[in-house]
Amino acid sequence: MCGRSRMAESTEGIGKMCGLALGKTVTWEAGETFDSSESIFPGEYVPVIAQAALPDQLSLRSLRWGLVPASAPKNQPPSFFTMFNARSESVQAKHSFKGLLPHNRVAVMLTGFYEWKLDWLGMKQPYYVEYDSGPMFIAALTDKWAPEEGPELQTVTMLTISSTGSELESLHDRRPLFLSGEALM
Repeated sequence: MCGRSRMAESTEGIGKMCGLALGKTVTWEAGETFDSSESIFPGEYVPVIAQAALPDQLSLRSLRWGLVPASAPKNQPPSFFTMFNARSESVQAKHSFKGLLPHNRVAVMLTGFYEWKLDWLGMKQPYYVEYDSGPMFIAALTDKWAPEEGPELQTVTMLTISSTGSELESLHDRRPLFLSGEALM
């Protein structure tokens, strides 16, 4: 589920697109940038929206996709591929996630994502999913991990829910937990 994503805009375009979609001031944190990408893999950067210091503003950052929890071993290289998605139904029960609620909630902003489905020959066929009306905002959790040596790393995992009853049910049994603009306020 949602193992490849797409963001067709770069730093300036994301800020404008996000501000238009949400109707409020959205600014990049100092020094943060993002380069557009047709195929974002876990371990690469995704644009993330978080509540800013002022209540009527949101901030944008680029975070590594694939949660590395603060509790991960400090003496081993991080793996971004084990927790790039998290089941929303179980985040409060799982050790890696339960401490992240409610203070580490963010939203990943994308122009779309890819889903693969086996065709009648058993070959994986990619399908691209996007909104006609603008960007998609996906509920996510973030955490900071500090290795023994080197800079602290902030990572993100996207939350998923069952796709039963949705338009995406035929592609996969899980789908991203999409947020409306109002849910980001």
